Amino acid sequence: MGLRPPLTEQAGKGLRSVEFDDIYFQPEDGTAESSHVFLEGNDLPERFAAMDLQRPFVIGELGFGTGLNCLTAMKMFLDRAPREGRLELWSVEGYPFSPLDFTSIAKDHGQRTPALADLAARLSHLYPVPRPGLARLDLSPRLTLTLAFGDVDDLLERSSFAADAWFLDGFAPSRNPAMWSPSVLRAVADHTRPGGTFATFTVAGAVRRGMEAAGFSLARRAGYGKKREMLTGRLGQAQPSIQSGTGAVKSIAIIGAGIAGAAFAHGAHQAGFRPILIDRGEAGNGASGNPVGLLMPRLEAADNPAARFYRDAFFYALRFYWDHTPEALSPLGGTLACDGTRYKKICATGLWADEDFAVIDGVTLHSPHATLLRPRDAVTTLIEEVEVIRGEVIDIFPSDNGLTCTLTNGPQQRVEADHMILTAGPGSALISPLITDLSASRGQIDLFATSEPPRSILTADGYVAPYAGAAQKGGIAAGATYDDVPLDHDPRPTKASSEINRRMAEALMTQRLDPPFDQRAALRAVTTDRHPMLGVLGSTRRQADDPINTAILGVITGLGSRGLVTAPLMAASLIATLTGGVQPIERQSLRLLSPHRFAERRDRRAGHKPS
Repeated sequence: MGLRPPLTEQAGKGLRSVEFDDIYFQPEDGTAESSHVFLEGNDLPERFAAMDLQRPFVIGELGFGTGLNCLTAMKMFLDRAPREGRLELWSVEGYPFSPLDFTSIAKDHGQRTPALADLAARLSHLYPVPRPGLARLDLSPRLTLTLAFGDVDDLLERSSFAADAWFLDGFAPSRNPAMWSPSVLRAVADHTRPGGTFATFTVAGAVRRGMEAAGFSLARRAGYGKKREMLTGRLGQAQPSIQSGTGAVKSIAIIGAGIAGAAFAHGAHQAGFRPILIDRGEAGNGASGNPVGLLMPRLEAADNPAARFYRDAFFYALRFYWDHTPEALSPLGGTLACDGTRYKKICATGLWADEDFAVIDGVTLHSPHATLLRPRDAVTTLIEEVEVIRGEVIDIFPSDNGLTCTLTNGPQQRVEADHMILTAGPGSALISPLITDLSASRGQIDLFATSEPPRSILTADGYVAPYAGAAQKGGIAAGATYDDVPLDHDPRPTKASSEINRRMAEALMTQRLDPPFDQRAALRAVTTDRHPMLGVLGSTRRQADDPINTAILGVITGLGSRGLVTAPLMAASLIATLTGGVQPIERQSLRLLSPHRFAERRDRRAGHKPS
C-alpha cells in the first residue's frame, strides 16, 4: 500500500490534524514544549554531556510529524555533547508531509525558533518524497536521521536499532490508539537498550499499563503548560550509560579501493575510526575506474526484500554523491525498458511515488532521477582524508591487537588493525576462505565518437550514455558486456566485446557508429543469487568478557553491475553494525544480503537445523 499525506488545517498559530482532531505542537511555544517533555523528560541535557563516545547516542520516536522534536534534540546535542559524539535518530510517521509542505513547515520552525533555522533548512533540503519503508538522511557527520514511513508495527519489525531514549509523541491515545497498542509498546521495549528511557505527554491508563507490561519502571513528572502531568520511564534497573572515556580511536583496514572500499573508508572516517585503505593498484583501478557509470533504479514487480533494498540504495546513493562528490555527477535522467503489464505490477507494490517515473510509450519508462557518475572522480574525492597503502593482501589472521593481514608487492609486509573489511571485488574470495559462492564477470565498455549523442541515458540490454572525454567534444559510452571468467582473470578489451557494444548502441540510438576510440575492461564480483554480500564474516574477542574489544572481519562484495548504486548504503549499514547505530537497511533485506546465506541454504537442503 502507498502512503497518503495528512489532512491538516491551521488552528490559530498551530497546525491541527483533521483525521485525529489533535494538534501537532503547542502553538504558543512548540520548542519549549518539546524540550520540557522529551529532552528533559529523558534527562538528555545531562546524558548528552556525559555520553559514551564509543558508540552513537540513539533516539527512537513514535510520530515524526513536523520534525520539531528531532530538530530540538539535534540542536541540544550539538550544544551539549562532546565534539566526538554522534547522534542517530529513528522516527516513524504514518501520514508524512510532502516535500513542499515540509519545506514550509521547516521554514516556520526556523522563524519561530531562530536557533533551529540552519538545522531546519538542512533537514528540508534532504527530506525525501515519502515512500513506504526507511530513508536514511545524513545531516552531518555527527547527525543522522532515519525516517520510517508507514505502519508503526510493521516498521518496528523491519528495523534494527536499540534506542537510549524514546520520544512517544503520537496523537492522543484516545484518537490514535494504533500508535499506542500493546504490540507497539512491546516493540518499543524490544528496541531499547538496558537502562534506556522514554518520555511522553500522556498519562493515559492504557499507556501506563502497556509500558509497565513491556518492562519499564514508570514515573510521573510535571507536564508542560496547562497539562498537569507527563509520563517517563526506564527499562530495567540499569542506569543510562555514561561516558566511559574517549578510548583509543579504532583502526579499520579496508582491503580494496573501489567504490565499496572508498564509500566505507569515507563513512568510517566520519564515524571516528582511523581507516587504512589497501589496494594492489591505484584507487579505482577496477570497475570503479570506468570513465562513466550509471545510477539507475532497479525495478521489481513485487514488494519484497530485494525490491526495498535496491530502491532504498538508489535514493541513498543519490543523496550520498550529491553531498560528497557533486562534481562527479551529471543528472541527465534516463529510460528503462518496461512493458505495460510489468509497470502496472510495479505500481501496485506501492513502493514508488508517482513522480518517480513517466510512461513514454507502451514499453519505455523515463526516470527523472537517473544520473551519470564519474566513478574514478568519486573514489578520489571520497578517500582524500584516508591513508592509502599499496600492496596485495594474501591472508588475514587474528593477532594480539585485532587482525593482521600479510601484504606482497608493497612497501609494508603486514598491516594490523582493530577491524578488517573485504571490499576487493572478486579478489575477496581469494583472500578469505569464509567467502563462498562468489565468481567473477568481465565487463567491457567502449567509447564512440558521435555528433549526435543522446540527451539522456538510454538502457535496454545495455546502456548508452553521453560522454565527453578530454580529446572528444562529444561522444557516448556504451556497455557493458557480461562474460563469466575465473576469479584471478586479467581483463583486457577485445574486439568481439567492442562489436557487441557497438551493435547495442546503434540499436538504441538508431544511428551508425565508427569503431570505438577507447575501451576499458574490468571485473565485477557476482554471487550465485545475483545479490550483493554484506555483513560480518567472523569476529575474535581479544578479551572474552569485553564485547567492545571484538575484532570484526566484515565484507562488502558481489555488487555486480550495480555497485555504484548499492555501495554507499551497504557501507553505511556495515558501519552501523560496528558502532551500534541505527541500521539503514531493513531486517529482511539484511538477511537477503548475509554472507552466510549460502551455507545456511545448503544446511537446510541437507536437513541440518541452524545452531
